[in-house]
This record gives sequence, C-alpha cells and structure tokens, in this order.
Amino acid sequence: MPTPPTPPEQLFMGAVFAGMGLATMLFPATVSRLSFPRNFLALQQPSSTQSAQTAVKTKQPLQPERSPPPPPPPPSLSAPFVLAIRCFGAQASLCGLLILAAPPFSRRTYAAFGLAMAPFFAFDAWAWAAGALTPLGALGDAAGNAVFAACCWIGFRRYGNN
Repeated sequence: MPTPPTPPEQLFMGAVFAGMGLATMLFPATVSRLSFPRNFLALQQPSSTQSAQTAVKTKQPLQPERSPPPPPPPPSLSAPFVLAIRCFGAQASLCGLLILAAPPFSRRTYAAFGLAMAPFFAFDAWAWAAGALTPLGALGDAAGNAVFAACCWIGFRRYGNN
C-alpha cells in the first residue's frame, strides 16, 4: 500500500527547521552576531580584559573630542562557542530532516509537537528580557517557533477527530 503524500504543513515545518539549522551550522559567526548582544559575545574572548588593561597601562592617546572613537572590532568567537552553535544547528537540521522524511504526521503527532513548542516561546521572552538575545535574535527564533506552532495547529485541525 503506497504511503499517502506528506501534508504541506509538515513539509513547510521540516523545511524551516532544516533551513534554520543549516544556516546556524554553516554560518555560526553570522548567526551569533545577529542573535547575541556584543557584551555576551565579548565574554567569549579570554584576552579582552588583558587588552583593555594593556591600553590603560600604556596610556594610549585619547581621540580628539570632535571625532568619536572608531567602534571596536567585532569580538572573535571561541572555538568551543562555535562548536556549541554548530551542534545546536546540527540538531535542528536533524529534526527538520526527520520531519521531512517521516510518514505523514497524525493528529496526535501534531498535538505533541505543538505543545512541545510552548517552552521555546517562554525561553525566547526570558532570554530577550535578560539581555542574552538581541531583539533580532529573539524575534527570529520566535518567528520560527510561531511557524512550527502554526503548522502544528493546521495539521491538528486538518485531521479533525481521526
């Protein structure tokens, strides 16, 4: 007996999951700079305190009052941080690919997946309020979560009481 076609909401959900995960896995520095505040990323530099102390000790000349100092270069990311970001992206990609390869979801699967998304909305709100995510990072993740939740709602409603 042939497998029924995968519903469009399941395909869209899998594609968004896999796409966001692949972007995070392949471009961790870009995703990090868009998602995390500068002060959070600066914590990844073990020598940032030393370079500031060196500048004070050498009494580097101050910039003239009329011209603002140039912005500091973006912090470089530590290897463990990049590895963690890439692992996060790999897990999301794996989830998306599994959604795409799975047989059509049942009403129960959509309900379980949709309910499992609720803590992610709470995390995004908390992380943004705590200053751990930029507004773009929090809204971008929340938008992805909203897509997943909407797809689950559509799939759940499609199957009615079956």
